[in-house]
Formats: sequence, structure tokens, C-alpha cells
Amino acid sequence: MRRLAFTLLAASLLAPAARAEDTAPPKITHKPVTSADKGMPIHVEARITDESKFFPQVFFKWDGGAFGKPIDMKKVRGKKDVFEATIPSKGEALEYYLEAYDEFGNGPARDGSPESPHKAEAKAPEVVEAPPAKEEPKEEPPAKEEPKEQAKEEPPAKEEPPAKEEPPPPPKKEPPVRVASAPSRTYTWIVGGTGVGMLLGGVLTGMAFKTADDAYNARAARTQNDPGTLQSQYDATKKVGTTASLMLVGGIVLVAGGAALYFIEGSMMGGGRRADADAVKDPKLMIAAAPVEGGAAAVVAGRF
Repeated sequence: MRRLAFTLLAASLLAPAARAEDTAPPKITHKPVTSADKGMPIHVEARITDESKFFPQVFFKWDGGAFGKPIDMKKVRGKKDVFEATIPSKGEALEYYLEAYDEFGNGPARDGSPESPHKAEAKAPEVVEAPPAKEEPKEEPPAKEEPKEQAKEEPPAKEEPPAKEEPPPPPKKEPPVRVASAPSRTYTWIVGGTGVGMLLGGVLTGMAFKTADDAYNARAARTQNDPGTLQSQYDATKKVGTTASLMLVGGIVLVAGGAALYFIEGSMMGGGRRADADAVKDPKLMIAAAPVEGGAAAVVAGRF
């Protein structure tokens, strides 16, 4: 049972490393907007999916001008994988397309393109007059009937409740006999197993950070980049690296703690409270953690 729990814990810690295998750009599904009311902003939506974090945007221009600064698309609450953006009205002929990169630099994925954008025409809204309401014939209200007097009924006589019988006193329960359980190395396996899982997760997350960092450096070397999405990709890569460092340091500390508990619980199994007290007075293993440049370090020292 303990081995099963440690296996599930290690599997959950390895989940961030799966993103390092993402080599495909995001997928965009969009129904183009073809018309809108003149002078009103135009709302666009699209369903966008990817295995990793991505950054969707809308590029647009009015009346044959040049494409300017794009608008970031935001996630729609209550709709899975649906993103939206609002294009301000600045003319009569709109041209636009959607674009998205993921955090590993895969892309761009597009719906439309700079050479063949979606087109929408802004028109004045049509005024539709409502037909006149038909007059319905008025009906005279029915005559009110006078309420008839009802014969008063006498209330039934109240019955006296039966006398309550006192319940018998509950039987006295004897206290359960406590059986002393033999000490075991339960905490040793829990702490040590968790530490091993975090070490494995830290190693694989570090591999994912290396892949994401290479993708960021490759994209940064390009001549044309949007500063907003490039900064977002840098922040996401830095977050993966910080997670890897924390998991490695935490795994080292927990593994060392499991080793210490192995000797402490072994002393308790051999000599009971007296052995436990001797282990506290004369520790065989000491653990220390300290911050260093670029992360943290753990030190384990002792005598056996």
C-alpha cells in the first residue's frame, strides 16, 4: 500500500515534464465576422487549444491601411478554450487575422494571414418600424357575488397526551483495552519516498526548462518579434526553471530527512523511549539548507 502511494505521488510530480515534448503550434478554430454596425466596436471569438501555455492576438487594419499593434485575446469565462477580443471602430472596411505562439516558440498558428485577411464591412444599422398594436375589445368585468355565510363549526375537543414513560438508564460501557502497537519506520518511508519523487520531478522539470530556454533564445534571435508575447514566453520559461530548483532542493532535504528518521525510528524500535531520548541527546545525522546564487543548497552531515 505504501509503495502504491509513493508511485502516485511521483507520477503527479512528473506532470510538468510532459510539456517538454510539445512541438506542435496551437490550433485555432474561428468563424470570421463579415459585417458590423457602423461606429460600433467589433467582437471576435475563437476556440484555441494547445498542450502548453500560448499567447493569442488579433492583427487588424481599417480602410486599406497598414496592420498596427495587435490586441491580446482574453479567455472567456464559462466557455472552455474560447478566447475573445474587441476591435475598436475606426472606419468602414475592416481586415483582420488571428495569430498564436506557445511558450516553446511553436508557431505562428494563424486563422487568416497578412496576405489574405478576413474582411468585414461596417454599415449603418437598419431601422425597422414595429407594426401598430391591435386594439382588443374590452370585456365588462363579471358581477361580484356576495359571499355566503358559512355555519360555524365547533372545534374538536383536545385530547390529553399520554404520560411519557421514562427510558431505562443506558448500560455502562467499559473502557476499551488499549493494546500498545509496535513502533515502525512509517515516517521514514513517507518522508524518503516523497523526497525521491521530488528529486525525479525536479530532474525532469529541469529538462523541460532547458527545452523552453532553447526555444526562447531561438525566438529572441529573430529580427521580428512582438515584445509583449516575447516577455510572456520569458516569464513562463523562468517559472519552469524556478519550479525545477525548488523541487530539487526539497527532494534533497526530504531524502536526507528520511535517512535521519531511519536511524531515529530504528533506535525507538530497539530501546523504546530511552533509546529515543539518547538519539535526541546524541544525534547521528544533521541537515541544513541555505540559499546560494541561482537557487539553494542542502548540506547533510553526521556520524555512523
